[in-house]
Amino acid sequence: MKHIFLLLITFTALSCNNITAQNTIDRLVDQYCAVGNSKYTSVVQRNPETGKVIRVVKTLYLPYQSVAKFKNAFQNEANTGDNYTETNGNTVTSTLIVNKQQNTRVYTLRYNKNREPNTRAQTTIIIKYNPKQ
Repeated sequence: MKHIFLLLITFTALSCNNITAQNTIDRLVDQYCAVGNSKYTSVVQRNPETGKVIRVVKTLYLPYQSVAKFKNAFQNEANTGDNYTETNGNTVTSTLIVNKQQNTRVYTLRYNKNREPNTRAQTTIIIKYNPKQ
């Protein structure tokens, strides 16, 4: 009985590791949505026949001073999915793709690497719901 309980706890802990990115980055987005110096938009795409959600796109524009927290979250969660970073001129784009059974999440952070004072950073979360198998 102890072995079954220990196995159940281990399985639960391992399955929770995949949702860490979702929790950490989503929590930051939720936190900054309430801050007055940021701009947030959310768009929901639904199937017109069933009304079920197909995709959700959340975008947060924030001041450059806030980029460090998001960069740390992306770096800390790099092992939870496919992680890419690309630099194009002064613009750095980090992307994290987390595939799960019920949905696929694409997290993107875009910012100016020169830390220009009037620039804003952008983080986007795209959640694509997978149809039930």
